[in-house]
Amino acid sequence: MNRILLLTGLLTGLSGNALAQNSLREPIKEPGVPRRSQYEIPLANRNRLVLVFNTWPELAAHRNLDSLLRLFVADLRLWRDSTGTRTDARRVLYTLEPQGQRTVRVTNFPASTETYQFRSDEDPVQLKTVQDTLVIEKRLEPGARTTKPAFELPLNVRFYFHLNRLEDIEALAKQGLNVEIEKAIQQARAYTGHDLFQPRYRAAYSPNSALSHHWQVGGFNEPSLGISPGVGVGVVRNQIYTALIGDLALFPGIGRLGARLGWHEYFFFETKPDGGPSRVVRNSFLNAGILFFKPWDKTLNRVNMGGMTLGYLIKRNGYYFEKNTFRFAGTVNIFRWSKIEPELYWNGAFKNVYPGVRINVGL
Repeated sequence: MNRILLLTGLLTGLSGNALAQNSLREPIKEPGVPRRSQYEIPLANRNRLVLVFNTWPELAAHRNLDSLLRLFVADLRLWRDSTGTRTDARRVLYTLEPQGQRTVRVTNFPASTETYQFRSDEDPVQLKTVQDTLVIEKRLEPGARTTKPAFELPLNVRFYFHLNRLEDIEALAKQGLNVEIEKAIQQARAYTGHDLFQPRYRAAYSPNSALSHHWQVGGFNEPSLGISPGVGVGVVRNQIYTALIGDLALFPGIGRLGARLGWHEYFFFETKPDGGPSRVVRNSFLNAGILFFKPWDKTLNRVNMGGMTLGYLIKRNGYYFEKNTFRFAGTVNIFRWSKIEPELYWNGAFKNVYPGVRINVGL
C-alpha cells in the first residue's frame, strides 16, 4: 500500500471551506448576541485574524495580543501531540479567565472529501484543503469594562485566527502581532465619519469590503431609515387590483418594533360592456403602522416578521371605494420577499365593513 503523505499547507485556488471557517468576506457570527465591532487583518499564506470586541476602548485596554499568543503556544506544546496530524478542520477555543485559569476546547470537523495529488515516481500526497480556526478569548471582569452599555454584551475580547494549520500560530507568535493591533486602533481613531471610540457605535472593517473606505459603521441601539418598494395583487369587493407600494420604514437597532409610512397606489382595470376601450382607474391610500422584528438576542440580523397598518383613502376614482374609506391590514411575511396582507375596509365610524386580501412582493 502506497505511503500517504500529508500536505499541511493549503494550495492556492482550492475553494472548499471548513465548517470551522467563515468565508473571507463574511463577518464572524456569534449566536445569541448582537453583531459586535470587528476588524479583519490579512496574514501571510491566506491566513487571517479577525478582532471581535464590544467597543474600541475595550480593545485598546486589552491590546496586548502577543502575551496571549505566548501563553497559548506554551500550552499548545503540552497537548498538541495528542491531537495528531490530520486533514480535517479543528476549532480551538482557548479561554483565559481573569483569575489566570486557562482552558482549551477542541472541536473537530471531518473533511467531507479526500483530495490526493500524484507526482511522477512519488507516493500520492493527501492534501489538507480546510483551515483550522483558533479563537483566543480573554474574559473580562465586570469592573474592568471601560464602558457601560445600556444592554448586555459579552464580557470578553476575542481574537479569531483562520489558519492553514493550527501550528502556524507558532510563527505568528514569534513574529508578533501587537503592531497590527496598534495600526487598527490608529485607523479607528483616524476615521472621520464618526467618533468610533464612543460606546454607542459598532464598526466593522474588512479589506475585502466593496466600500471604498472598507468601514461599516452603525449604532448598537441606533434606528435606521430604509425605503421599502414593492408591488402587489389583491382582491376587494370581488374586484382584482394591482398595487404599487412605496414605504419609508424606521428599523430598530436591537428593539422589536419599527414603524413605517407609505403611499399605496391601487389600479383597477375596467372593460366597457359595449366593447369600448378599457381604462385604468387609480385610487391612492396613505398608510401608517408598525413593524415587528425578531428579538435581537435570537438572531444576528433584523428579521421582519410582519406588521400592522392603518390607511386612509386620499385620492378616489370610480365606484370601488366610498368617501372617507379607511383600511386596516395585518402583514405576515411568508418568504423573504413575499408578504400576505389580510385587509378590512370601512367608511366613517365602521360603516359598510368589507374584507380584502393582498399579496405583496418587495423589500
